[in-house]
Amino acid sequence: MPFARRAARGFTLIEVVVALAVSGLVVLMAHRVLASVADGVAGVTQARTALDREQNGRRLLASLLGSLYVENSPGNDFSGDSDRLTFSTWAADAEGRMVRSRVTIEGRGPQLVVQRSSAAKLILLDDVLFLDCDYLLEYGAAEHWARRWFSSATAPAAVRLRLARRTATDTLLFLVGVRG
Repeated sequence: MPFARRAARGFTLIEVVVALAVSGLVVLMAHRVLASVADGVAGVTQARTALDREQNGRRLLASLLGSLYVENSPGNDFSGDSDRLTFSTWAADAEGRMVRSRVTIEGRGPQLVVQRSSAAKLILLDDVLFLDCDYLLEYGAAEHWARRWFSSATAPAAVRLRLARRTATDTLLFLVGVRG
């Protein structure tokens, strides 16, 4: 009989406090787990955005250098220094039409920047400590890379961009399209 009387009275204050404390700990632990999952998702999203931007930048560089042209007329020369290159190319405008554009690629501050004659500058990469460019005269195992290339008649066979960043050094090789 003592058991039946106790059940009719309900819970003691200590039992209610213990149940609330355990419930509070469970809620706190669930909050921490969900917060860490949300932080992880935000980090993955940020990394994915940076990777997409980098890949789009590489595709743009390949397209611009692949459509490069040089002709012996003012404003259509190839000018390449160790940290900057300027050339003429075919590039899509805002409406998607292919137009001749003068393009400059350079490391400007902590960024790799593409500047087209008819458009605003486009930041391809952040966190760039320096840009180092080399130019290949002809294809072949015995060929050497030049540190500079200035010509109104020809373009290099390839352009090599070395990008020193805080996390790593990237080397990008681009074959030049039309050669004059």
